[in-house]
Amino acid sequence: MSLSIADSVLSKTNAYQWTVPDTLLRDSSYKIEITDVADNNILDSSDENFFINTVAVGVNEATGLVKNYKLYQNYPNPFNPSTVIKYELPGISNVTITIFNVIGQRVAVLLNRVQNAGAHSVVWNAQNLASGVYFYRIKATGIKSNNDFISFKKAVLIK
Repeated sequence: MSLSIADSVLSKTNAYQWTVPDTLLRDSSYKIEITDVADNNILDSSDENFFINTVAVGVNEATGLVKNYKLYQNYPNPFNPSTVIKYELPGISNVTITIFNVIGQRVAVLLNRVQNAGAHSVVWNAQNLASGVYFYRIKATGIKSNNDFISFKKAVLIK
């Protein structure tokens, strides 16, 4: 059996985890395998063996890893003429971010592409639109899970 722990350095677009035996034996040697968090494929393995000459006392849970889909409120709000929309993806997903006016007409598509797991943001520049209330929607479909996430938030443009 093995236990996965996260590397202490995580970037916004990529995260790696280390896989080590859950019971480290003294005076034993091990290889390190680096695994992609999003799909658990082994990316690389150490050429050298690492010798364990002490007893492990514990492993802390990784922080900074995205576990759920989330859409944040844009900032600033109200805004003029641009605002930032932040969101999180727990796995590789096909992401579409669409802007609608108050009567439900689509006025812009900010993003429509596959993105890696992690925290992301997109800037919405609304300089060609009239002042008013708009809604932004994220639709994200997990590539492996095939789960859909849809969420709406309200943004106010004041010129």
